[in-house]
Amino acid sequence: MNRIRYSIKELEDLLEHHKAIASAKEKVLLSYISEMEELYKELHKKIQTIKEKEETINQTKKILAQNDRVFTLGIMAASLAHEVKNPLIVIAGMLDRLEKHLDPSQKELLNIIKKEVERIQGIMNRLTEFYKPQPIKKEKKNINQLILETVKLTKHYLERFRNVNIITNLSDNIPDISYDKGQIQQVLVNLIINAAQSMPKGGSITISTSITTSENGKKSVIIEVEDTGIGIPEENMDKIFQPFFSTKPPEEGTGLGLSISKDIIEKHSGKITVRSQVAKGTCFTIYLPYDE
Repeated sequence: MNRIRYSIKELEDLLEHHKAIASAKEKVLLSYISEMEELYKELHKKIQTIKEKEETINQTKKILAQNDRVFTLGIMAASLAHEVKNPLIVIAGMLDRLEKHLDPSQKELLNIIKKEVERIQGIMNRLTEFYKPQPIKKEKKNINQLILETVKLTKHYLERFRNVNIITNLSDNIPDISYDKGQIQQVLVNLIINAAQSMPKGGSITISTSITTSENGKKSVIIEVEDTGIGIPEENMDKIFQPFFSTKPPEEGTGLGLSISKDIIEKHSGKITVRSQVAKGTCFTIYLPYDE
């Protein structure tokens, strides 16, 4: 009887021994799995880093390619503008001389021709300005006053559109800031004209001003130009500031207005953003930094 009990004891000890070995193996296996998981995480991080760097490289290549294209187009545009402007000057001069010999009914038709010549001259000037931007001449002034002057300036242009109204919502707390009056006015005119052209059935353009402070403490004057027009499709949102991109008919634009506007704002150390919803309207927001 004692011999049988001893054998069972031995079996129990052997079983415990195997359990201990199995437990040790399980710990080693779990440790190995944990190490493999850590290695996988590190590998995944490195792969993500490589992908991000590859994406950055690809974006840089695209930017460089676009810059090359813009530079080439700029040279072509400047050359074209130079070649076209000279005969336009001659045509404008001949029209002035011809006007003296026409009766009033014929002069009305002549004025239409003269306006179209002036419009072509304006397009050529914008092409030249895009390739050869003008230097910034800043003066400290109130931006609200410039907006009111620009609204008055563009009223005659808006008369050609049906039921397009401009509403101003200008804050009384806007401080004087340093900016180039001519260049910022050019931006405002571009945005107002674009807004009007986006509302063939009429609508409203609301120009607002306010001030904001960013997380890093920098203060900016905000100018918003919002319309109730047809809006911008999602697929075009990333393209609207690209040179020569336009969804308008050729007679309504060269696709340079927003590109030039963005360049002007950035040279003022500011930024311009856009939000839009198809069939509801578009809002361009300009941020112009200032120091108190």
